Amino acid sequence: MHRIRLRGARTHNLRDVDLELRPGELVAVTGVSGAGKSSLAFDTLYAEGQRRFVESFSPYARQFLERLERPPMDELDPVAAGVAVDRRAPVKSSRSTVATMADLEAYVSALYLRAARPRCPDCGVLAEVGRPEATAEATVAAHRGERAVVTYPVRAEGVEAYLTLRESLLADGFTRMYVAGQTRDLDGLRPTEALAAGGDLDVVVDRVKLGGTRRLASALELAWQKGQDRAHLWLQQADVERRLPLNRGLGCPRCGRGFAVPRPGLFSYQSAVGACGECRGFGRVLGIDYRKVVPDPRKSLRKGAIKPWAGKKATWERRMLRQFCEDRGIDMDAPWGELPDDQRQAVIEGQGVKRGQRYPGIAAWFRWLETKQYKMHVRVLLSRYRAYDVCPACDGKRLGAESLLYEVDGLDLGDFHRLELSEAARRLAALPDLVGHAALARDELAERLGYLERVGLGYLSLDRQARTLSGGEAQRVSLTAALGSSLTGALFVLDEPTVGLHPTDLPPLVEAMVELARRDNVVVVVEHDPRVIEAADRVVELGPGAGREGGTIVFDGSPRAAEARPGSATAQSFATLEPGSGRRLTGGELRLRGVRENNLADLDVTIPLGGIVALCGPSGSGKSTLAETVLHNAVQQALGDFGGDPPGEHDGLVGVEALAAVSLVDQSPLGRTSRGNAATYSGVWTRIRAMFAEQPEAEAAELGPAHFSFNVDGGRCPACAGEGAETVEMQFLADVRLVCPVCQGRRFQPSVLEVKLRGRDVAEMLETDVDGRPLSSPISARCSRPSRRFSASASVTCGSVSRCRRPAAKPSASSSPVPSRRRSQAPC
Repeated sequence: MHRIRLRGARTHNLRDVDLELRPGELVAVTGVSGAGKSSLAFDTLYAEGQRRFVESFSPYARQFLERLERPPMDELDPVAAGVAVDRRAPVKSSRSTVATMADLEAYVSALYLRAARPRCPDCGVLAEVGRPEATAEATVAAHRGERAVVTYPVRAEGVEAYLTLRESLLADGFTRMYVAGQTRDLDGLRPTEALAAGGDLDVVVDRVKLGGTRRLASALELAWQKGQDRAHLWLQQADVERRLPLNRGLGCPRCGRGFAVPRPGLFSYQSAVGACGECRGFGRVLGIDYRKVVPDPRKSLRKGAIKPWAGKKATWERRMLRQFCEDRGIDMDAPWGELPDDQRQAVIEGQGVKRGQRYPGIAAWFRWLETKQYKMHVRVLLSRYRAYDVCPACDGKRLGAESLLYEVDGLDLGDFHRLELSEAARRLAALPDLVGHAALARDELAERLGYLERVGLGYLSLDRQARTLSGGEAQRVSLTAALGSSLTGALFVLDEPTVGLHPTDLPPLVEAMVELARRDNVVVVVEHDPRVIEAADRVVELGPGAGREGGTIVFDGSPRAAEARPGSATAQSFATLEPGSGRRLTGGELRLRGVRENNLADLDVTIPLGGIVALCGPSGSGKSTLAETVLHNAVQQALGDFGGDPPGEHDGLVGVEALAAVSLVDQSPLGRTSRGNAATYSGVWTRIRAMFAEQPEAEAAELGPAHFSFNVDGGRCPACAGEGAETVEMQFLADVRLVCPVCQGRRFQPSVLEVKLRGRDVAEMLETDVDGRPLSSPISARCSRPSRRFSASASVTCGSVSRCRRPAAKPSASSSPVPSRRRSQAPC
């Protein structure tokens, strides 16, 4: 692998960054937030590598792949194949699990395909490959002393086919057939009698008494030879006739039940062959969450505890409920949470049907409602009370009954998926000697499980849904998938893999990144943690500040030199943190009792109020479960807000009366819409629009706050609908985003732009940073020639250095400023 040379990178706030990356290096990109780390690592290095990789495919294949625009830069050569491991695209599919994310699923399926044996559902014993002697011994042991007829099946379609078959059988020396419980000579068997069973015939090989095994074994071997590995044993027990199938392939040694040779799709819940027919491979089915149906257990039935029956259209249901409660002696004035369990269950189950003057019950009412799903409002109503219940057919294993018959080491595929990674590795190591493809699948699977254990993920199960993983867990799973792929000469870009990790989890993660780099790869990790920076081969610090104050490389060298560099943000992060004061908090406390959600084992927690409380522990210890699933949701409901998810299982919450509100701040992105920005998300833009509407020019033109919004019609540009740009869809190519030719990227109509607030119109206000400085201020050492992406009168520059050969154009006095942050989309 050659060195990667980057020249003149200008993505977002990067200022003509030059960088050279050497193979075998672990490079830590650090700096303050907003300095341009992700712009350099992901939006430039990875984006260009991904773009050129996709361009190597045919135009037809490119339309199904991620297509990225070329980042603004002068040169990036050579471009290595890029692999991004970031937190910006969390997995949403419920089909994605740890096994699929880490590329384990294919090897698990291959192991079961080659090494699994089915267990007979009738006898409970493992099937065996049929051999004449072994099959004869098992049959004689089970039916000793009985008389039997050994046959093999054939088929004849029509009289002519039967006559031809009969001549062939007579020529081979077979003179009898087994028809309707009797042995008949071929010469005396008329075609109509033989074809009465629809063409399925049985040719008699021998009649035996089940005492010895030699004669039966010889008959079976001949029947398998003629019947394509299939044979039937007809047992004569008094007046009862019984057919026992005996096949050469997999079969039960006791009852003779045969099993088909497994197909690859049989061991995949992504395939219609192996997926459970009830849940279609999801492991869950749609049901009703009665915690949402009765969200507030403090309410009584008379006061509307059953939420979907609170409206005017549920008058009949409430009347039937009242009659039912009177008949059963259920107190309608008692809080729902204080009613006995049997009475609450009676209200839910009711009398089971919505008919006449009988109370149907909540469950039957929802079943009746599901028959009306062709109506939009019914589907919306049902969606409010939906829950995902474990599939009753497969018990959440996602696979069909036939797939779950096959076992390895006493575990079917569903049970193997439920193992923790460390336990799965131990079971694989204890497997008996395997050969061929089974051994290859086991060895590859064990190696990848070892990678996952090394980075501290041995506590996860194979079937853990990917969307339930924390950001750090998801990155480590993706990292081990890269380790298992054995790639060399590639560029790996990681986005803060230490987020959410306990200090004890860091050493194995760092070792994995170092090993990945030593395989002649370039590993670029965006990181702030001093321990990761110290373990890197090289530190690249961007800065010195954030936004337009950043975008330059202020340091490029070894971690030791970065630590010794005075005044830098990275050097300050290496300094030893002083311990906290440990002051005693006196603002009251919250007490959670009996928390049993997920892996929390009947936990009692006291949380002091009036200060910052740190909840720490190794990954997977239950921090997020306690803080988000239990504490936040419980406080939210205790304060009367029942719009969120129900809290995790616990016995009680005490002390919530000291709180007025609760808010959850997690790692999920603020939004994905291109119209969202810091001003709209924080609510500041609402006040700014009101201030614009209060100006004399706005009042004279009868412009209200809505006219200064780019999200609704009125004052926004009608051509681009307030986007400031138009997206042109290119078939087989990446979409092209062009500045709106009508408003020149300013989003609003001219009449709206005439209104000034403190000397700035609404478009200029949008392009002003939080400190009040316009983002379009010139930057030193930049090319001052206008970009072709904008009009000739625009004052935006192309952002390049002296290499630009574009002729300069004189801006007109009436030209309106275009934000320079669009400069990254307009390279020379």
